[in-house]
Amino acid sequence: MCEHATDYYNNYGLGAYQLVNSYFSSPSTRERRKKRALSSQCYVCHMTSTSKLFSCLHCIFFACKAHLIEHFKLKKHNIGVNLEFGMTYCFLCNDYIYDTKFLKINERNQFKAARNMKKSLNYFPWFQFPSDLEIACLKQHTKKEIKENNRLGLRGLFNLGSTCFMNCIIQVLIHTPVLRDYFLSDRHNCKLASCMVCEINNIFQEFYSGKSTPISLHDLLVLIWKNASHLAGYRQHDSHEFFIAILNLLHTHFRDSSKGTQTDPCNCIIDEIFTGELLSDLVCTTCHHVSPTFEPFKDLSLDLSFDTGNQPKSLIHCLERFTRLEHLGVKLTCSKCNTEREFTKELSIETLPIIASFHLKRFEQTGLNDKKKISNFVAFPDELDLTPFLTKSRDSENSLNRASAKYSLYAVVNHEGKSIDVGHYTSFVRHTKNCWIKCDDLSLTPYSIDRVLNSEGYLLFYHKKILEYN
Repeated sequence: MCEHATDYYNNYGLGAYQLVNSYFSSPSTRERRKKRALSSQCYVCHMTSTSKLFSCLHCIFFACKAHLIEHFKLKKHNIGVNLEFGMTYCFLCNDYIYDTKFLKINERNQFKAARNMKKSLNYFPWFQFPSDLEIACLKQHTKKEIKENNRLGLRGLFNLGSTCFMNCIIQVLIHTPVLRDYFLSDRHNCKLASCMVCEINNIFQEFYSGKSTPISLHDLLVLIWKNASHLAGYRQHDSHEFFIAILNLLHTHFRDSSKGTQTDPCNCIIDEIFTGELLSDLVCTTCHHVSPTFEPFKDLSLDLSFDTGNQPKSLIHCLERFTRLEHLGVKLTCSKCNTEREFTKELSIETLPIIASFHLKRFEQTGLNDKKKISNFVAFPDELDLTPFLTKSRDSENSLNRASAKYSLYAVVNHEGKSIDVGHYTSFVRHTKNCWIKCDDLSLTPYSIDRVLNSEGYLLFYHKKILEYN
């Protein structure tokens, strides 16, 4: 609790916050949205990006953060509000304020705004051209039943203050078929306090409850802050970092909730579907002795900045470079020669995961605190065959095993913007066979597969095809 916010509330009440929030953060009518569009700009530099604009709650002065700090120093007005997300900010504490009095107004106005947007396809993307099978089903069921079934599992997520990095990953997990089947079958039961698995289970239940109103992930956010300190706070974080963190936390809480019954290695649903295994072969260039090393992975991070200056043109190109034969620049001791020799190193996939996740490394460190974004287009396919990247002994197995290396794209996370600190994350998820949805916090928009494949691509998620057809 911020003592400065309490002093502000005691002296001024909530009237100014209610006014600014209802008109500029969560406008529920066309007139209010028009007023926001015309009035949302910094009074000093005239910047119009609402994610970077604040309003002083003492005198309703609009400004970017830099100019509002100047205003605070001059006028001693220390409480402001972010215009896009409706989060109050204390310029004395230099942090966002988590105060239930303000949060309740923000949540109430967001629900009201969302309810009034239901007629827009940006909010309810149920429409798609029916197939012959769907036309036959329409003759047997009412339009209401078909509409409700078609939107099941589609719900927007409130942005709780730069939490788009979390929202896009949750949408991916919700639309991961095997994970969905697990959590909707009520297979997780535990008595742990603050269990991440229980919270994700609750989110799945909410998504598939039949309701269509947006969901607030504040309980999940608090759990993340408690268990992953590097993701705490309201500043923008990396969606890939969050993806790895939540998988690790789910794995840990699965283990803790089943003490006494858990085997080693772990057989929780997270490890079963996300974990694969890499084989690293070190080969002595003199005696050709091979030293194999096996390493588990939950995703593959692929370089986009090549030494030669040539940029990769596709995901396949990145995978070829990832698994190519590499001459090590240092000499190592060969266990067979018993002397220092030159070695080559080659990576291959020994064990395929059910979900193949790829991280295109678009951010590279250019300074102590600076990261440059690589925005080059990298093509990725709708159907992916990982057979060429398997360990050579596996590559020669029967046709069934070769078929199990084929994957289908089901989710893509994109980063919009030039910097990781001020950008915005969205995700594409496959809702039905021919229907893709763009998830942008509260906004859910139908997309074609062609538009998905032409997007920039930051995180790519593929599902094994052989499981889909069984």
